[in-house]
Amino acid sequence: MKKEKSTQKWLFNPEKITSLGRAIINLFFIITLLSPLACATAFQLAWRGRIFPGVKIANISVGKLTPEEAEKKISREVEKAHLIALSYQDRQWIINLDQAQLRFSPALSAKKAFLFGRRKNLLRSLKEQYQAFRQGVVLPLDFSWDKEKLTTLLTPVFVQINQPAIPFSLQEKEGKIIVQPGKQGKKVNQEKLFDILAARLEKNQLSGPLSVPVINTGFVPTQKEIANAQERGEKLKGKTIIVTSQRGNFVIDFPQLLTFVDFQKNWNREKILQWTKTIRKQVEQPPQNARFRFENGRVKEFSPSQKGFVLDEEQLASLIIRNLEILENNPSQKRALVSMPLKEILPKITTANSNQLGITDLVGKGESWFYHSSAARIHNIKLGSSHLDGLLIAPGEEFSFNKAVGEVSRVTGYKPAWIIKNGRTVLGDGGGLCQVSTTLFRAALAAGLPILERHAHAYRVSYYEYNSPLGTDATVFAPSVDLRFKNDYPCHLLIQRKLDMEKKYLAFEIYGCPDGRVVTMKNFKTWDVVPPPPPLYIDDPTLPVGTLKRVESPIWGAKASFEWQVSRNGQILYQQTFFSHYRAWQAVYLRGTKPN
Repeated sequence: MKKEKSTQKWLFNPEKITSLGRAIINLFFIITLLSPLACATAFQLAWRGRIFPGVKIANISVGKLTPEEAEKKISREVEKAHLIALSYQDRQWIINLDQAQLRFSPALSAKKAFLFGRRKNLLRSLKEQYQAFRQGVVLPLDFSWDKEKLTTLLTPVFVQINQPAIPFSLQEKEGKIIVQPGKQGKKVNQEKLFDILAARLEKNQLSGPLSVPVINTGFVPTQKEIANAQERGEKLKGKTIIVTSQRGNFVIDFPQLLTFVDFQKNWNREKILQWTKTIRKQVEQPPQNARFRFENGRVKEFSPSQKGFVLDEEQLASLIIRNLEILENNPSQKRALVSMPLKEILPKITTANSNQLGITDLVGKGESWFYHSSAARIHNIKLGSSHLDGLLIAPGEEFSFNKAVGEVSRVTGYKPAWIIKNGRTVLGDGGGLCQVSTTLFRAALAAGLPILERHAHAYRVSYYEYNSPLGTDATVFAPSVDLRFKNDYPCHLLIQRKLDMEKKYLAFEIYGCPDGRVVTMKNFKTWDVVPPPPPLYIDDPTLPVGTLKRVESPIWGAKASFEWQVSRNGQILYQQTFFSHYRAWQAVYLRGTKPN
């Protein structure tokens, strides 16, 4: 009995029960806490080296695969035909995206799928794993394209859809102000089209037509706005605005003033600014630096400096609008005067600066000859080189040949002569300017100036091999092909031309302040000399049968190089190898096919 009593006492002892309960509760919480971690760890181990279940790339399931397996599967299942059908109303276009260099990236997509759920942040990784397992996750398919080429590819679509808006305008007809009807325009929303197309590619869904997004352009006024504009136009009848300046006066007559009336706002500032641009070239003038020559050890002026003028178009537009309001609100006032807001621009180099230039001596000279040049080519050489004669380059300034010479066209006095363009020898304005750039390039090399940009000719040109090694030429063609160098002397540099028309000789001398630099040009090499290809004969129905006309001469090809080094006190300042690749040039003949 005692033993039984003892057992009962133990079973119903509150202290004993509380201690056991604590142990059970602690064990329960430990299991509860560790179970998710154990499960998560087991899940990680189960899919170690593989993509987590539930992950897709576009419409391709890649869950449970290794990245390598996923890459192969994406490559197999990605759209093979990269054709997309664009539609608008009753029209349709088939576009081959391969022409826009469309490239899918299965390897990148597979890697992205594998990294999903494997972040540095543990909680975020577990959340992504759970999301993929329970709901599934769709990741975009990676691709690339050339947006510029895509735009070019789609240009025919844009041209067929886009319609410019025709603005409503006011006109005077038989003494009445009438409205010239306009029309709303439309154009393709290019950015939206690209976004929709990109979304299709990311989903691996190119099948089915894609509706081209189109937006309306232009403004259609209400009847009330039309009536208001007509009323305002009536108030401007017979009135003018005169814009005055020291560069000339300009009259804005009544028909022009009518175009400034806006149907939405009071005045059409955009059209007013369009008018200001029409007079801009007539009133603006760039400043002209003084031009100098170096004679008898001194710098002397031979062309004085001139002030420049620039038109403040925005201010002029505001002044015109202010006077339009005055004319509209004052029936008796028929004319308004506006003083043109011209700003003076002072030249950087004036006569007074001549003693501050620091020029003391010759630092470099380049030469070339132009025997057997046509009269037009000689004219262009003379004109082009004149723009450089007396030109100053400030310390630290970058010189650009195209900028210094300016616009090259018949308008600026140049004549058509032979140039190299798009792989052909053709007549073009300014032919012969490369003689000028080549001569200046040689002077810059001799002066030890750092060359920032230089281009060799496409083929060998005989003018540049007279008394000069092959490979010392420099071609120019604005705006993309230029000759550029920098003045790294502590003083201004003066470019001076020497031109002998009888001897067909051109030279540029560069004057500055000698600083001890020594220029070395050596190791002139020529190799890979190849004969021209066989002649090409092109049938020409405009020439009589039996006529043969040569339009391209045969020229041997070659590669050339030389080493250029600039040093001072034994220390190398610059060194560069100039390389030139001259193509073998094919003779081209036009063969007449026109019956006699």
